[in-house]
Amino acid sequence: MFAGFHAAISLGSFTLTAHDTYVLVSVIWASWFLSTMLFRLYSEYSMYQLSDIYKATWRSVILHIILISAFALSIQVAFELIFIYSLIVLLAFLCSRSLCSILMPLIDLDFEERKANILAIASVGGHWIELLRIMPLFKGKSVSFISNNQSLKETVLGYSFHTVPDANKDSKFKLLGCIMKVSAYILFLRPQVIITTGAAPGLLGILIGKILGIKTIWIDSIANAEKLSLSGSIALWLADRVYTQWEHLAVQPKLVYSGNVL
Repeated sequence: MFAGFHAAISLGSFTLTAHDTYVLVSVIWASWFLSTMLFRLYSEYSMYQLSDIYKATWRSVILHIILISAFALSIQVAFELIFIYSLIVLLAFLCSRSLCSILMPLIDLDFEERKANILAIASVGGHWIELLRIMPLFKGKSVSFISNNQSLKETVLGYSFHTVPDANKDSKFKLLGCIMKVSAYILFLRPQVIITTGAAPGLLGILIGKILGIKTIWIDSIANAEKLSLSGSIALWLADRVYTQWEHLAVQPKLVYSGNVL
């Protein structure tokens, strides 16, 4: 909103006093806050259906423009300034929502499955098998799974399942795609806890969860009997809780041994 207002001033070569600029910017933010609160744009009510987000967006934008126009005319601000500002706001939201419609199919996210208490992440192979062994802990919880092999969906029927590219440090482009997908899933699923048995997708989940303030748990693979895996060593600095499945490795304060899952 702030950028749109200043762009409107620049495009129209308008001259406003410092006082008028301050007042208009304040009213712009206040009216946008009021509009979005009224139509619950950023609330639980409208966040689970893409159609609800679109409806709340356009209703909020239209009311915002009406409120700003009424105020601006009341203090005799040039109509052209409000017209340009309104056009910029409309185009900005049109572009952002159109981009959202294009990107949603690419990240394969079902808006009916957005909310999850637990997000469980594991790569194919032993990591996935170990994750399945702790599924009894998920009983009664809303759980979503992420892995790098679509065929694994058959092992968690009845749960939300999403796939990310099979990537590692040697495949830079796939790793970038994995980062983007894991980030998108976490942002939209909004889990309370992220739990992973490794490897790369799980570590990315731990990192993103840490940034977003989500509780994170790393369970190092039982295959790492001599020392923590490289990913586990990194997770030790990031995750809220890190488990090893070997008692003799639990020598650091943050590293916990509570048995094994195999």
